[in-house]
Amino acid sequence: MTTTRRCGQMRWSKRARQLLWRWRSNPLRRHDDVVEAWIVLAVWLVIAIGGILTGLLTAHAADASFARLRHERHSVQAVVVSATTPTAGIGADTPYDRVRATVRWTATDGSTHTGRALVD
Repeated sequence: MTTTRRCGQMRWSKRARQLLWRWRSNPLRRHDDVVEAWIVLAVWLVIAIGGILTGLLTAHAADASFARLRHERHSVQAVVVSATTPTAGIGADTPYDRVRATVRWTATDGSTHTGRALVD
Protein backbone atom coordinates (compact mmCIF):
# COMPACT_ATOMS: atom_id res chain seq x y z
CA MET A 1 0.00 0.00 0.00
CA THR A 2 1.40 3.37 -0.93
CA THR A 3 0.57 6.60 0.75
CA THR A 4 -0.01 9.74 -1.20
CA ARG A 5 0.83 13.16 0.00
CA ARG A 6 -1.15 16.21 -0.74
CA CYS A 7 0.63 18.83 -2.73
CA GLY A 8 0.33 21.41 0.07
CA GLN A 9 1.88 19.09 2.67
CA MET A 10 4.83 18.30 0.41
CA ARG A 11 5.37 21.95 -0.31
CA TRP A 12 5.31 22.78 3.41
CA SER A 13 7.72 20.03 4.38
CA LYS A 14 10.12 21.09 1.63
CA ARG A 15 9.84 24.71 2.74
CA ALA A 16 10.38 23.75 6.39
CA ARG A 17 13.47 21.75 5.47
CA GLN A 18 14.85 24.74 3.60
CA LEU A 19 14.15 27.11 6.49
CA LEU A 20 15.57 24.81 9.14
CA TRP A 21 18.57 23.55 7.17
CA ARG A 22 21.01 24.94 9.71
CA TRP A 23 19.67 22.73 12.52
CA ARG A 24 19.43 19.49 10.51
CA SER A 25 21.71 16.64 11.27
CA ASN A 26 24.28 16.69 8.51
CA PRO A 27 27.80 15.30 8.54
CA LEU A 28 29.01 18.31 6.53
CA ARG A 29 27.50 20.82 8.94
CA ARG A 30 30.10 23.20 10.33
CA HIS A 31 30.16 24.57 13.84
CA ASP A 32 30.12 28.10 12.38
CA ASP A 33 26.80 27.36 10.66
CA VAL A 34 25.21 26.30 13.95
CA VAL A 35 26.54 29.38 15.75
CA GLU A 36 25.30 31.62 12.94
CA ALA A 37 21.85 30.02 13.07
CA TRP A 38 21.53 30.61 16.82
CA ILE A 39 22.74 34.19 16.48
CA VAL A 40 20.21 34.90 13.72
CA LEU A 41 17.44 33.36 15.84
CA ALA A 42 18.47 35.42 18.86
CA VAL A 43 18.58 38.65 16.83
CA TRP A 44 15.10 38.02 15.41
CA LEU A 45 13.74 37.31 18.88
CA VAL A 46 15.28 40.51 20.25
CA ILE A 47 13.80 42.49 17.36
CA ALA A 48 10.33 40.97 17.81
CA ILE A 49 10.23 41.30 21.59
CA GLY A 50 11.85 44.75 21.50
CA GLY A 51 9.29 45.95 18.97
CA ILE A 52 6.42 44.71 21.10
CA LEU A 53 7.84 46.30 24.25
CA THR A 54 8.52 49.58 22.45
CA GLY A 55 4.95 49.66 21.16
CA LEU A 56 3.51 48.95 24.60
CA LEU A 57 5.67 51.60 26.28
CA THR A 58 4.77 54.16 23.61
CA ALA A 59 1.05 53.40 23.98
CA HIS A 60 1.30 53.73 27.76
CA ALA A 61 3.16 57.06 27.50
CA ALA A 62 0.64 58.40 24.98
CA ASP A 63 -2.29 57.35 27.17
CA ALA A 64 -0.73 59.07 30.18
CA SER A 65 -0.08 62.22 28.16
CA PHE A 66 -3.63 62.32 26.78
CA ALA A 67 -5.09 61.74 30.25
CA ARG A 68 -3.02 64.64 31.61
CA LEU A 69 -4.21 66.90 28.77
CA ARG A 70 -7.85 65.89 29.38
CA HIS A 71 -7.42 66.68 33.07
CA GLU A 72 -5.80 70.10 32.45
CA ARG A 73 -8.16 71.36 29.73
CA HIS A 74 -11.81 72.17 29.98
CA SER A 75 -14.30 74.35 28.12
CA VAL A 76 -14.97 77.90 29.26
CA GLN A 77 -16.99 80.79 27.88
CA ALA A 78 -14.81 83.36 26.12
CA VAL A 79 -15.40 86.79 24.62
CA VAL A 80 -13.82 87.73 21.27
CA VAL A 81 -11.62 90.79 21.68
CA SER A 82 -10.39 91.03 18.09
CA ALA A 83 -10.40 88.73 15.09
CA THR A 84 -8.56 88.59 11.81
CA THR A 85 -10.61 88.53 8.63
CA PRO A 86 -10.65 85.25 6.72
CA THR A 87 -8.54 85.06 3.59
CA ALA A 88 -10.26 85.48 0.25
CA GLY A 89 -11.59 82.34 -1.39
CA ILE A 90 -12.65 80.57 1.78
CA GLY A 91 -16.39 80.29 1.81
CA ALA A 92 -18.88 79.34 4.49
CA ASP A 93 -19.64 75.72 5.35
CA THR A 94 -16.08 74.54 4.81
CA PRO A 95 -13.81 72.96 7.41
CA TYR A 96 -11.64 76.06 7.08
CA ASP A 97 -14.25 78.64 8.12
CA ARG A 98 -12.58 79.18 11.51
CA VAL A 99 -10.26 82.12 12.10
CA ARG A 100 -7.72 82.99 14.79
CA ALA A 101 -8.96 85.54 17.24
CA THR A 102 -7.85 87.12 20.47
CA VAL A 103 -10.24 86.04 23.20
CA ARG A 104 -10.70 86.85 26.88
CA TRP A 105 -12.03 84.41 29.50
CA THR A 106 -12.36 84.03 33.23
CA ALA A 107 -10.80 80.98 34.86
CA THR A 108 -12.42 78.97 37.64
CA ASP A 109 -10.30 80.81 40.24
CA GLY A 110 -11.71 84.18 39.05
CA SER A 111 -8.61 85.42 37.20
CA THR A 112 -9.01 86.94 33.74
CA HIS A 113 -6.89 85.61 30.88
CA THR A 114 -6.34 86.68 27.28
CA GLY A 115 -5.09 84.44 24.50
CA ARG A 116 -5.53 83.36 20.88
CA ALA A 117 -8.01 80.69 19.78
CA LEU A 118 -9.75 79.38 16.69
CA VAL A 119 -13.30 80.71 16.49
CA ASP A 120 -16.19 80.35 14.04
